[in-house]
Amino acid sequence: YVNQPGPYFLETVQSEDKRRVMRVTQAEFRQEADDLEIPVHLTSLDESALMAAFDGGAAAIVLVSGYHMVRKGVPHWVFAFGHEAGYILLHDPFARQNEHGQPNGPETYAVPAVEFERMTRFGRKNLRAAVLVRKGTHP
Repeated sequence: YVNQPGPYFLETVQSEDKRRVMRVTQAEFRQEADDLEIPVHLTSLDESALMAAFDGGAAAIVLVSGYHMVRKGVPHWVFAFGHEAGYILLHDPFARQNEHGQPNGPETYAVPAVEFERMTRFGRKNLRAAVLVRKGTHP
């Protein structure tokens, strides 16, 4: 699920060479998804759809703004695996950092759903993306 067409994150690099590599790589990933018949939905995964997916046994890899998690303006991905009493349950494999600011440990959080909504918007264009993961085959 993604709320806008790609390519993505081009504004995060200054070099045209890096942007070219990002375009080519993303086009290859998109072709692989098409070849594997993985559906791509050009819409954001809203809170009610995410809750229903969790209730159905799914989990999600969700794009969050790095400002909320690692205190840097970079795209950052977390694993969302459930909900409970108005909170979204997240696992961040790089949450803890050493004294040099390098990731060195995971953390699991219960994030209020309202805050989760804010943190799942990236960049000036408010990019929202999630990969829904289910057991078995896709519909």
